[in-house]
Amino acid sequence: MYNEIRQAIKEVLEASGFENVFMRMVDPREEIYFPAYPVVVSESELINAIGALEEEVLTVNVGVIRKGIIAKADEVENEGLNDLEKIVGLFARTIGLDGLVVRLTPVGIDIDRVNDVERGEYYFIGNVKIEASFRR
Repeated sequence: MYNEIRQAIKEVLEASGFENVFMRMVDPREEIYFPAYPVVVSESELINAIGALEEEVLTVNVGVIRKGIIAKADEVENEGLNDLEKIVGLFARTIGLDGLVVRLTPVGIDIDRVNDVERGEYYFIGNVKIEASFRR
């Protein structure tokens, strides 16, 4: 799945004029790079995470992805938006951009909870549409 996400982002960026796009994707249980970053975030925070895009920047819709959201059950309401900012920074650095603005739009959020006994964590998976604006 991560290869598909990486390829989709790469194709959209290259079609928009970016050259030599490189995306490194890893399993969310390892060191994380966008968009498989572990985020402690609630459904309401996702709904409220829609930000205004700046004018005069290229807008790229990278489609609907399944976003892995990892949290212990009692930490779901913690500050996930700070982690979202980290995602943006990681993504921007990964593809060598100086500026990046991202709009996170919930798309029929359906959060499933799966108990991972070994790690003692809950995994929340939601469908999120990512619209990213890049400034070269």
